[in-house]
Amino acid sequence: MQPKQQMVLIVEDEEAIAGVLKNKLLQAGISVGVASDGKTGLRQLLTNSFDLLLVDIRMPHMDGLEMIKKWRKHKPKNRTPIIILTNLTEVDATETELKKLGVIDTLIKADESLERVAEKIRARLHSIHRQKEHND
Repeated sequence: MQPKQQMVLIVEDEEAIAGVLKNKLLQAGISVGVASDGKTGLRQLLTNSFDLLLVDIRMPHMDGLEMIKKWRKHKPKNRTPIIILTNLTEVDATETELKKLGVIDTLIKADESLERVAEKIRARLHSIHRQKEHND
């Protein structure tokens, strides 16, 4: 039986960043959904299933943290891990709050190349896949 293709949702309002990351993940055989703001991201989260989320904080219409909180309220049992990618050096939430929301990593855009971000996503997906195999 062929393994299910892994799916990532990128919620990022900077088109260039979202496009580069999408292409790098597609080249690695990973399915990718893209949303340019929190409202669109929330709609996708409520109608689709993802293995990992990459979420920007500051976006138009609804910021990333608000989107995550609303999604968790609608789907409290969903444990999809989240990586925050932001320009902010401080996020308006404590580390404990972020962990409760399912945030497994916070990356600062200025400190990370997009190649490195894509590598971290691939590594996390590999870890998630191994964990699922172990639990099955």
